[in-house]
Amino acid sequence: MADEKHKDARHYLPVVILAPTLSEMPLVPEDISEGGFRVLMNEEPPDVEKFDCSI
Repeated sequence: MADEKHKDARHYLPVVILAPTLSEMPLVPEDISEGGFRVLMNEEPPDVEKFDCSI
C-alpha cells in the first residue's frame, strides 16, 4: 500500500484551510498528517518554509 511509506498516518477530513498569504480562496487539503497538509493550487506558492493558516 502506498501510504505505508509515510512516517505519519494520513487523514482525509472535510475541512477548508484559510491561508490569506497564499490564496484569497479557501484551500481544500488532499491529506492531513501530524507533519502538515498538502493542497493543490493553480499557481506555485512563494518559496517559504512556513506560513500562517487556520481551519
